[in-house]
Amino acid sequence: MEECQRCHEVDEDRRTISMACFYDMDELGIPFKQELMKSELNDQTKRIYTLRVCKQCRGSWMASQVNWFHGVDATQDSCGSGIFIREYGAVREITEEEWNNRVKDGKATYKSNEYRCYADKLVNDKDTPNNK
Repeated sequence: MEECQRCHEVDEDRRTISMACFYDMDELGIPFKQELMKSELNDQTKRIYTLRVCKQCRGSWMASQVNWFHGVDATQDSCGSGIFIREYGAVREITEEEWNNRVKDGKATYKSNEYRCYADKLVNDKDTPNNK
């Protein structure tokens, strides 16, 4: 008997979803297990992310892949804020309101303290009389 990592149903019949990519999938907050696999072609070691799931959850995952592949691209025009974030390995621009909500919710992270000081300075400079 094994628990599905997604819906937590306990049963004997589980499937493994495996994914290899050059990205730290831990950022997604999904409980992937990590395995190292040596390639037969070039002796390189790859990190494989796996999930053990039930058939129902595997079907849901497969449907999400179809939606992703055939769906509308999530790219967007520039909003002009100049606030760029890295999200799920892609860089995108967000509005100042979105950024402030991330800061308020504790979801904003900075590459370094130097970037935090720079971001704070941008916000403070915006409030000076010359910039109003």
